[in-house]
Amino acid sequence: MSVSLAEIKAIMLCGKGTLSTTPNNPIYIGNRASGGKFTIEDTEMISDYKEREHRNKLNIKSEFTSLQIGIEELNLLLGHIKTNMGADVQVVSTLDTGNTSTEGIFNLAGDNFQGIDFELARSNTEASTKLTLESSYDYYIAKSIIAAASTNVANSGMLATTGKNGTDFAKMLQPNLDKIVLGQAVSEVYPLLVPKNEVKSWKFTLKTKGEKNLYNQTMINALSLELECEILNASVSKISALLDKDQNSRIGFDIIRKDSTWESWIINLMPFKVLADKNDKTSTVKVSTKGLVSLSDIVINTTGSAKIVTIN
Repeated sequence: MSVSLAEIKAIMLCGKGTLSTTPNNPIYIGNRASGGKFTIEDTEMISDYKEREHRNKLNIKSEFTSLQIGIEELNLLLGHIKTNMGADVQVVSTLDTGNTSTEGIFNLAGDNFQGIDFELARSNTEASTKLTLESSYDYYIAKSIIAAASTNVANSGMLATTGKNGTDFAKMLQPNLDKIVLGQAVSEVYPLLVPKNEVKSWKFTLKTKGEKNLYNQTMINALSLELECEILNASVSKISALLDKDQNSRIGFDIIRKDSTWESWIINLMPFKVLADKNDKTSTVKVSTKGLVSLSDIVINTTGSAKIVTIN
């Protein structure tokens, strides 16, 4: 009897064309919020007059949500996107029953690299990044990629960390909100939206936006940004103060990390809107902003204790 065990053990990505030598700027997905998903599927099939479908290409796709993508890893992701619109990828699946020498190790690299999509989320309940790595291949190329999976060797970085799958618990981020600010600086101090104990909930997302090419790789041309914060102060004076602020006021938030560092997100030139909701059950105000951001308008600084993302 021979069956395949159900598990994606590890995923990594690195600079295009470097997986087979020394991986450049590797990112190990490591600990995940949910199980990984790896699919191989016939695509763009050719239909004949009897509505039969014939082979053309194979689509290979990975989807997973990582709990260890911080500002440093985001910087690497954007670097891979800006440089090559993709990356080399290695996916390690499990041993087949009875097989003691090889694993299903899929190398999608070099000319056969994968496109990247991601959605980074920060909120009072999550700090994660969903990644989608995808490309379709001409059939004979896909067959060779799949056949080689029985003899490929896992990258050493997959084997040297906790759990032997790139997991690094030190990189996990708890969404510990330090502050949310709204307004222009006064003597280098930015005004708080409200003290953090007046925040009811908040959520920030940053995700890729682009078009697919002939081989189903996303050509990213912008990032979509959304930030919403619901506060418990819906007084007339607070609503008036928010409406008096310049609509393009600087918005920012800081998240404390457990290793005495913090993420600092700074959003410029993005107009905000206000929704006050006063009824018999709640009395809140939502302050939100959204829009598209060019890749060139994101500046990341990972030196020092503050890991800063500035969005212009």
